[in-house]
Amino acid sequence: GWRVAGTAGRVGAAVAACRTLRRSSAEHLAAIAFAATQAAGFSIGTGVSVPALVAGRAANDGIESAVVASVGLIGDPLPLEGRRGLLALVSDAADPSKLADELGTVWQAQRHLANDGAVHDDALFLAALHLSASGDLASVLAEAESLANR
Repeated sequence: GWRVAGTAGRVGAAVAACRTLRRSSAEHLAAIAFAATQAAGFSIGTGVSVPALVAGRAANDGIESAVVASVGLIGDPLPLEGRRGLLALVSDAADPSKLADELGTVWQAQRHLANDGAVHDDALFLAALHLSASGDLASVLAEAESLANR
C-alpha cells in the first residue's frame, strides 16, 4: 500500500505552495503534475522516522513543484486522472469523477491524545512544516521523535 502523506500529501503541498505564492491556474496544474510524478511512500516501516521522512519529503517536494512550475515548466495536463496519472498508479478502481466531491471543505490537522492525556498536534504534520521551513532532515526527524514521545 501507499502512505497518503507520500502521495496525496505531495499534491496537497504543491497546491498549498501555489496558493501561498499566488500562482496562476496553469502554474497550479503544472505543480500538481510535478508533485504527482514524485509521489512515493510505501506503507512499510514502523516507528516515527519513516512516516516523518515521507511527510517531510512530501512537503519539500510540493514546495519545489510550485517553484519549478512558477518558472514556466509545463507538466502533464492530466496528472491525476490521466491513463498514467497518479490515480491509476495507486488504485485499479480509482474514480476521477470523485476528485472534486468535497472541494472547498476545510480539513483540520489530525489531533490525538497522548499517553499523558494532553492533546498534541500530529507529529508528522509538524515535522512536514518544519522540513518545509528548514530543509534540515536530521532536525525534523529528531523533532518528530520528540513529539511522538510526549
